[in-house]
Amino acid sequence: MIREYYLSLIRGERKDPLIWALKKVLGLLGMIYGGMVQCHGALYNGGILRRQKLPVPVISVGNITWGGTGKTPLVIELAGMIQRLGKKPAVLTRGYGSDEWKEITANLPGVPVGVGRNRIQSGLEILSKERVDVMLCDDAFQHRPLERDWDIVTINAASPFGNGCLIPAGELRELPAALARAQTIVLTHVDRVSASQLAGLKEKLLHEAPQAEWVEAVHEPVHFYEAASGEIKAMESFRGKRAAAFSAVGAPRLFIETLERLEIQIVKAFEFQDHHPFTAQDITGIRDFMKQTGIETVITTEKDLFRAPELLKKSLHPWILKVRMKIVSGEEKMTARFSELLQGPVAREKVYA
Repeated sequence: MIREYYLSLIRGERKDPLIWALKKVLGLLGMIYGGMVQCHGALYNGGILRRQKLPVPVISVGNITWGGTGKTPLVIELAGMIQRLGKKPAVLTRGYGSDEWKEITANLPGVPVGVGRNRIQSGLEILSKERVDVMLCDDAFQHRPLERDWDIVTINAASPFGNGCLIPAGELRELPAALARAQTIVLTHVDRVSASQLAGLKEKLLHEAPQAEWVEAVHEPVHFYEAASGEIKAMESFRGKRAAAFSAVGAPRLFIETLERLEIQIVKAFEFQDHHPFTAQDITGIRDFMKQTGIETVITTEKDLFRAPELLKKSLHPWILKVRMKIVSGEEKMTARFSELLQGPVAREKVYA
């Protein structure tokens, strides 16, 4: 309840008598947070705090808002691109919660994954055990201690900046001006906005990051699979059926819209806070609703499955919507940068410049 109230507050959906005072308090906290972020960055930009470099190229994939931009699916897609170039990637992730690194590991068999807040230590541990050609850092745009050769920032085209305010008054981790540090901007969910909306967003981003290359991507549904058995069903399998859905992701509405586009009748969508650790009580609530309404099908995301796999498999038997990040424009730019980056020190200097 507190989370729902808070989100409705920062999204301008509340009309409570105390709304003005609450917004003022959150705005003040946002200013303090923003000042701390700027000071932190200035310490690195001024050389007061040193950035450390790993002995292999490092690619950061991050964002400037809360979740829902598609960082982790993009990391998985980029790792596949690296492998197709005949090189071996590794992935470094902070491991917030337990879902992201499990999702990465499950989708990238044989790819080393380092989990921990200290990305430098995680990277060195991997390199001490095996040969790796490049490190992919998941959610590392704000992780300044690690020097990187290529900064990629993902932006959800359907909700690029939230209400335009910094945490906790809004969903921004940094102001859009921070995009000046990025070499590549990947606009995700471009199929969820009109051509004019996309053009307007690009105009705004061009002002903030004129140096950046543009890439456009969508979350492409692949198939459904049953969590416990692994049985796979085609995308058309649930067309016209009534179902419940649940998720604890950064952009739950986009997940539901995807199911509705597949012509599934979502009777109820259970939405939890991003990275929410599912409990037996949560599952009981969903099961009770399904029993009361006679609904036999419940669908969730792959990210949510990896958060509590045993509990979900035993108690709920959900179907998982498998999706992939599909680059629809600019893939040749990504491939060219990979080729340069993986050729050696001279090429890496070109990419970092």
